[in-house]
Amino acid sequence: MGGGSSRQAFRQAVLDLISTKEAVAGQGNTFWERYWSDPVLTAQDYFALVTTEDVQNLKKDASGNLTALCFKVVERINVATTTACTGPNDHVAVLNCVRLLTRLIPFLFEDSDWRLLFWSPANFSATQEGEQPQALAQVLLNSLADLLFCPDFTVVPKTKQGPENPDDLSSIDSCEHIWEAGIGCSVSPGRTAAIDSHRTEIIKLLVTCFSETLYYKPEEIGAPNRWMLHFTSSENRHVLPILTSLLNVTCTYDPVGYGVPYYWTMVGDPRGDLVEAAVQLLCLVLDYYPHSQVNRLQAASQAQQAQPEPGAGNLFCGYVSRLHQNEDLEFIAKGMINLIYNPVRHTYLPYSIKKVFFTQELYIVLWKMCELNKRFMIHLLRSPVLFDLVVPILINILESRANPAMVGMLHVGVFIFLLLSGERNFGVRLNKPFVPHVTIPDIPKFTGTHADLLFLVFHKVITSGLPRLQPLYDSLLTILVNVSPYLKSLSMITCSRLMHLLESFSTTWLLFAKPTQSLLSFYLLEIFNNIVQYQFDGNTNLIYSLLRSKEVFYQLSNLPEDSYQLVAPTRPADNPSADENQEGDHQAESEDTSANTDGQAVSRMEPTSIVQQSTEEGHVPMPEIEPAGRVQMVEVEVENNRDGGDTPTSPSQPEDMPTSPVSPTEQEQVVPKTTPIQTSPQATPLQTSLPQATPVAAMDSPASQRGGLTVGAQTYASAYDARPAKGKGKPLKSPLTRDLMPLNRDVARSTQSLVEPLATPDFKPTPEWVRSWKQKLPLHTIIRVLQVLVPQVEKLCAENDVKTDQEILEYLKNGTLVGLLPVPHPILIRKYQTSENTEKWFHSYIWGVLYVRNYDPPIWYDTSIRLFQVAKSTVG
Repeated sequence: MGGGSSRQAFRQAVLDLISTKEAVAGQGNTFWERYWSDPVLTAQDYFALVTTEDVQNLKKDASGNLTALCFKVVERINVATTTACTGPNDHVAVLNCVRLLTRLIPFLFEDSDWRLLFWSPANFSATQEGEQPQALAQVLLNSLADLLFCPDFTVVPKTKQGPENPDDLSSIDSCEHIWEAGIGCSVSPGRTAAIDSHRTEIIKLLVTCFSETLYYKPEEIGAPNRWMLHFTSSENRHVLPILTSLLNVTCTYDPVGYGVPYYWTMVGDPRGDLVEAAVQLLCLVLDYYPHSQVNRLQAASQAQQAQPEPGAGNLFCGYVSRLHQNEDLEFIAKGMINLIYNPVRHTYLPYSIKKVFFTQELYIVLWKMCELNKRFMIHLLRSPVLFDLVVPILINILESRANPAMVGMLHVGVFIFLLLSGERNFGVRLNKPFVPHVTIPDIPKFTGTHADLLFLVFHKVITSGLPRLQPLYDSLLTILVNVSPYLKSLSMITCSRLMHLLESFSTTWLLFAKPTQSLLSFYLLEIFNNIVQYQFDGNTNLIYSLLRSKEVFYQLSNLPEDSYQLVAPTRPADNPSADENQEGDHQAESEDTSANTDGQAVSRMEPTSIVQQSTEEGHVPMPEIEPAGRVQMVEVEVENNRDGGDTPTSPSQPEDMPTSPVSPTEQEQVVPKTTPIQTSPQATPLQTSLPQATPVAAMDSPASQRGGLTVGAQTYASAYDARPAKGKGKPLKSPLTRDLMPLNRDVARSTQSLVEPLATPDFKPTPEWVRSWKQKLPLHTIIRVLQVLVPQVEKLCAENDVKTDQEILEYLKNGTLVGLLPVPHPILIRKYQTSENTEKWFHSYIWGVLYVRNYDPPIWYDTSIRLFQVAKSTVG
């Protein structure tokens, strides 16, 4: 039968099922084979010939016929497993049954009554005497799992097959039929395009079966998914081979092929579709918890256990958590990072290598691997391919900051960094010099380390990202705080960007906008304190930036507390002269000219909803998923005296003192050797240039050092005093009198969107509220640095006619502050902690990604999705 006549015959069979009023359950095989026996029909034909109206009419007017069809289709799949699906006729029947179910199941999930259909007893299933028959859903899932390891259908046969002795799939050891070499399999069993296609279609049906969650409201997201519960439990005897097969297929996939340009356009790439489907299934099975992760943590706490077993109740998560062989961990790390790096890979010939488009799913799997298996995360941080992961994620974060459709991807990238930053090795390895092998948009050229790249990208996200990204600001700054004690040297441009953030967040119109806004200033001050206390020697650029921006810290220490001063301040945009003042600054910062256009586009963008995404990937509407809220974290005090050479060093500690952090109870008992404090008669430049104020004692300073510190009253002798002056009596020409980094108009405007859209409208700051957090500002260490160095540098400038920044940097590089700073505070690392809100957001985000990616065929299109909103639009 030709293609046209086959489609016409199948269409007529669908119409007969709708129009027939009498029960069809008793019809013979001839009647039912019309729905799955035609070898010409494709998956696209089933979606085109079974329309939305057809399914709705079946549900409304011929519910009995629709029920009989579902039972017959599942029965036909189950029968194929008992005969090992031998012969082309069985292959065609199983594939068509899979396609038909993939089309029907989403519509059945729309109604709660129809969802129960698959949990009614399947009377055709074979059971032992006295046992209850399995539910229809259980029979279907077991049959599909068996078919994933069916010789000559989804795996290459190892022994000769023949109709005279077919294998029963229930007796096959699926561990001997893992799809690809890798974990649990040392030799590739071979593959064909047909076998890869069969695997892909079965996986798509499995994903469809698990999509019942799409039809629950967000507040019902914790409802048990019985499909997932059965598939991830011991009822599924193929859990381990399925997991290893999915991982092996994903991690061995190389879209570049043999390296021949345009090779993929000539021979095609059937393996690509299988890999994408495998990654999607991995996302679902690794994200599912039979019981909420939060509830498991609470139960473990009540039982006085350190941590519950990862993935308790989900065998997929359990097996992932037990991976420990270095070969297996390296195999997964290299394979996944190779795919994540693919979209940013540079080629001289355009489109000469195939690009993968399932990066979001790869991010999710990587996140779950790190979350479930601590060994994997530690191995990843030690792996030489770590930066092949860091750079692409930073590029994606940078490119996603102004794209409403990619907000979720940006969130996951930030969460991955948040998880990695909780480990000391991540901060240490960021000191590796950065050599750009790929183009990084909107970032000025710089010479520095990967830490500089991290800081510059996060600064760009904060200053020119969408207003809806504001809940991520504390996560971004937390990452920087976590890595700051280990950063040996930051570039000048990075230091200037940090100072710009502090200057922006410390303005009164931002600090007083909402109750929690002051936390951002706390994080930035903590970054400065960590670097000054633990990595002073190599961070001359940062010390110089602190000196040039000293007024920012003095303003923070003198924030108004009187009620008449706590009025709503005028925002920078409300001042018409602000734009004029910024005109000259715009010309001074040439590297940010490309950001000007982006900033104006962002300022006109409404943060209301995610819009339709129309790309070459398809015309499926982009679901609207709200950004994740604030992430729950736990503070962990870490030891900083491990691994010798990478130990943070502090200028406040003499060489003979231990480098381990001092606990809060021991701080007052440990007194480092210090240089005697002297009053300098040459302190007049300090007295004239600094305001007369008393800074607030920091939380991290000992109680014995929190009194009597008066700015402008005296200076402290340091190693800088011992250096001879080349001249004296010359007029003051200090580079400190210049602004640290002139800001163009775009950067000035971008500070307005930091809090304004999300500010609390009825919030009014009070003196008590200001005092509650102002007295805890960690300014003590920085004020001490300014007191010591500002007069010394101004003296140097006055006596030596210093005209360039480099002279001051050289002067600071050769000095020391040993004994003059407070005792170093303990290093506190804020680690990600699972919360119910984050779990729900991840779950919704995963399904949003799968909804968009499954556009050929569009599995869930035209169904009533309740988990998120789908903004439909007309594509011309």
